[in-house]
Amino acid sequence: MAINNAPEVGAQEEQEFLFDAPLEDLLKMERGESEDEQVMQRRLFVPADSSTAAMVKAVADNHGFGIIMEEEADTLTRTLGQKWAGHEDLFRKFHAEEEVSVQRVDGGYRVVERPYVAIVLSGTPGAFERLLPSSEGGLYPRFCVHGYLPESPTKWNDVSPYSDLPDLDEVLEKGGGMARRVWVDLSSRTSSLVIQLQPQHWKELNNAFQELKLKVFKQLSFDGNSLVHRAGIHVFRLAMVLAVWEAWEGGERLADVTTITVTDAAFDAALTLGIHYAHTGAMLLQSLHKKPHPELTEKDVELLGRLPDEFPTQQFLEMGQEVLGKTERTVYRRLEKWQKLGLVVKVDEALFRKP
Repeated sequence: MAINNAPEVGAQEEQEFLFDAPLEDLLKMERGESEDEQVMQRRLFVPADSSTAAMVKAVADNHGFGIIMEEEADTLTRTLGQKWAGHEDLFRKFHAEEEVSVQRVDGGYRVVERPYVAIVLSGTPGAFERLLPSSEGGLYPRFCVHGYLPESPTKWNDVSPYSDLPDLDEVLEKGGGMARRVWVDLSSRTSSLVIQLQPQHWKELNNAFQELKLKVFKQLSFDGNSLVHRAGIHVFRLAMVLAVWEAWEGGERLADVTTITVTDAAFDAALTLGIHYAHTGAMLLQSLHKKPHPELTEKDVELLGRLPDEFPTQQFLEMGQEVLGKTERTVYRRLEKWQKLGLVVKVDEALFRKP
């Protein structure tokens, strides 16, 4: 790591980076002693227990940035259940960095042309199910799901302190200082920064996600498609973040460089994380909604993927014999089985379609 080569932050730059107004000024505003518009409550962390209008206002006042972080996912779940908090479409726009706006009844108007908002939640699988009870709304696959189980559910882990553990406050302070220096360097740019994958990276990504899509489809049928598609976007975003951080550690001046090419190490890390998040999300969705299709073989998945959205019975029989290597009678029984599983729907006596 070549951190010493990175630019230092001056007092003026650091002051401009701070998101929180001075506590004394905030208290004056709360007591009604000050109405100075220059002392807006600029907060990097936006409470989940906020109305849609309040959330957009907070992000707008903070120049488009915000982090929604809750230790208990149920806090956000309760908010989403309120009539004044239609956050789902808002969160989908946050993920795509699309323009968001609100018109308040008092005439106030807020618009954020390009929001940069992160949502960080923790909780039990049950809490996650209450938050996102269905994958159909499109919000579920936008989350990078990470979960883990203990090596042994009956083993007690040693919780006694270690003398060589680093001080948490020092670790966070050091990491925050490094992130601030990267932020200031990027903020001083006057033109866009291009970040590109290498040609072999695209090939690796396509091959890996083709294999992943088959596996997830076997688990979740069509419910898993969006999960895999979004994971591909996550890989690219993770690769960009890692590439920028790696370039900064290597001494690159992020304020001046025009193009950063993602290294093999950064891409491999991003691909590993993206596939892990997709697998974890699929397993959680499978366990919550109990829609597995263990009866499907690899050949079944291949056949279903090759079929068009709507197909006649004869086409299924011919393609089924080719892919499955079975007799026409066996292939037709496979079609009847797929109907019971909900994988295909009968339109009329000679026509079927995918749901």
